[in-house]
Amino acid sequence: MGLSGRALSVTATNLVAQAHNSSFSGYGGNGDGGAMLVSATNLANFSAINSSFVTTAAFWASKGGAVHMQCPNCMVTFRRCIFAENKAGDAGAVYISATV
Repeated sequence: MGLSGRALSVTATNLVAQAHNSSFSGYGGNGDGGAMLVSATNLANFSAINSSFVTTAAFWASKGGAVHMQCPNCMVTFRRCIFAENKAGDAGAVYISATV
């Protein structure tokens, strides 16, 4: 599988991120979050609507083959999304951690 690296990696104190009508395919590499790594030290609000996450991977026993979120206060919405053929050491599709 030839992966092209992570599509999005963002870190902030307070964060709002959206992936609407989006397609993520063939992303990944070493570390958490094959397609996306979203990290906030306080509050994160993330939504994915009508989006697909296909053939993404997080290697080296990492977490979240498609999406990895880490924040003490996470609000997460996935609506009408497709997750297929995503791989990780833990949580092939989505991993949410309440610690930063």
